[in-house]
Amino acid sequence: LSANDALPGLDANQKSWGFWLNKTDRANDTIVCTETADGAGNFRFLIETTTTGAGGSQVRISVSAQHSTTGGFWIGAQDINLAFSVFVAVTYDRSATTNDPVIYLNGASITVTESATPVGTAGTGDDTLKFGENAGGGADFNGVISAVSCQVGTLWNAAQVNRAGWWGRSHGGLLVYHPFWTSKLA
Repeated sequence: LSANDALPGLDANQKSWGFWLNKTDRANDTIVCTETADGAGNFRFLIETTTTGAGGSQVRISVSAQHSTTGGFWIGAQDINLAFSVFVAVTYDRSATTNDPVIYLNGASITVTESATPVGTAGTGDDTLKFGENAGGGADFNGVISAVSCQVGTLWNAAQVNRAGWWGRSHGGLLVYHPFWTSKLA
């Protein structure tokens, strides 16, 4: 799935993403969501699953962010259980290279390890979203990505992450959200 100019302000420094994920295999480096600035696939921000451990036994969420000299790469320290759906949220402020993304699994913030430190200024010009594969049609995600929420210009706190996961939208001016009907709003 690809969407050009899908979110006004996608180029903002602060972003919060939330989505339900059910991965069905242990394939390495499969794309969940990428933001690109052109059709050539030069990503600016990337959320993917990364296989680690002996024999690729562990699947974890990782985040990459392009910067002018060296891109940043971070990986969550908690495995994803392939047998169940998991709610994933990622918040990131790319305005400073000292900022690390925060990754949540089922509403709980997890430890994130920085594998590559970003150097230089953050890439700009984000205007295209792509879900489930990279711009070249590779790195296919096998499984289900659903109920995607994104809010630009804001970093969600734990309560907003929880709300995005269970009620379908976060606090404030959410630009993309999924319908999530319930009669139990209290």
